[in-house]
Amino acid sequence: MKLKHFFSIVLFASIIFYSCGNKSNNNDTKNNDNQSYLEDVAKQAGKLCPMDVDTETRWDSVTAPGGNKLKYYYTITVDIPAEFDVNIFNVNMKNMLVNTVKSNALMNVLKNKNVIFVYQYNDKSGNLISEISITPEDYKK
Repeated sequence: MKLKHFFSIVLFASIIFYSCGNKSNNNDTKNNDNQSYLEDVAKQAGKLCPMDVDTETRWDSVTAPGGNKLKYYYTITVDIPAEFDVNIFNVNMKNMLVNTVKSNALMNVLKNKNVIFVYQYNDKSGNLISEISITPEDYKK
């Protein structure tokens, strides 16, 4: 799997969230309304799913499961190599995702709401490969 393709996923998703953020006014996005706001973001993003983001990855859906989280679901659509090391994958992906969230001004609406971003990767049979969480503690360092 190529990590550079995952950068494009995060960038694309953040553009969607930016669009949703611009549609709402400040009164609708106060902390006590975060869940309904996140549900709206997930609903808008979900209209684009499923979407092949590269030759190896499909973006399946986005949910707002509660707990101030947005959860992205991806499927790796190719066979996972025998030498695949999930620990290395997790470290590399988390570092890349944290840096992307930190540097992406389009995600400021969500970062200001202290959203936890959860990325779930499944294999083509639906089995969990990895789940990576990016917390405010990660992106506000």
